[in-house]
Amino acid sequence: MADGQTDSVQAKHLYTPIIIQSAVYATGTYYLTQIWYADHQRVPFHFYNDNAGWLQVDKVAHVFVSYHVNDISFRIFRSYNYSKKHSLIYSGITTTVFQTTIEVLDGIYEGYGFSWGDMIANTAGIAVFTAQQALWNDQRIILKFSYSRDPIADIKPGFENNNQVTRIFTDYNGQTYWASLNLKMFFKQSNVPKWLSFAFGYGANGMLKEFENPSHLPYHEKYRQFYLSPDIDLVALFHTRKKGVKFLLRFFNTFKFPMPAVEINKFGTTFHWLYF
Repeated sequence: MADGQTDSVQAKHLYTPIIIQSAVYATGTYYLTQIWYADHQRVPFHFYNDNAGWLQVDKVAHVFVSYHVNDISFRIFRSYNYSKKHSLIYSGITTTVFQTTIEVLDGIYEGYGFSWGDMIANTAGIAVFTAQQALWNDQRIILKFSYSRDPIADIKPGFENNNQVTRIFTDYNGQTYWASLNLKMFFKQSNVPKWLSFAFGYGANGMLKEFENPSHLPYHEKYRQFYLSPDIDLVALFHTRKKGVKFLLRFFNTFKFPMPAVEINKFGTTFHWLYF
């Protein structure tokens, strides 16, 4: 192949991940403007301080989403032979652009607002991924998610018409976010199984509104929940070289495996035989 043709192929190869992520970005932005915000009026750009809302469960959700968006973006760049350094830089930039766009759109629609708290949480998610990849060249601590439907959702305002899938994303009472530590990666000389992890979880309950619960509804006290539980690293358990299988394993590995758990809250300590 002539030098000019070789350069052309290499350039196309390098631009491919940027084209892929640009297409995803354009599609996501179109969805937000045409569907997600469809029932909301455009208003002048404004800020919204929601740092005290939902006992910060939504902020942890932003950390979780940014972490995994950064992970996906990084792996796309690496799959096209970008160096580790450049993959970390470009994935951090693309994730920041994705998340910032959402915040800017929030800032121009009624019922939402640009939140600096969300921006800080987004940055934290990017930092959690980038720091581990730079330091260990791996993710020893994986951020995970679990959901258990809470009966309080039945009386939560605005939930009357929500289906079960929608509730997973909007019912903060049922969400738990985990930091799952792969024990073998931290104790390489031990006999600990490669797939065994230990997870620290955070959630909250009793929340009927973002800040203060409505007085006309049955009384529920808001409280934070902290969890300790073993976990399973599916990627380490089912080691494979098949890309399709590995992709599925990575996807399911974003969810906390149902296991026994200890819950600690303001009322005391509770043991769950099986918690998800």
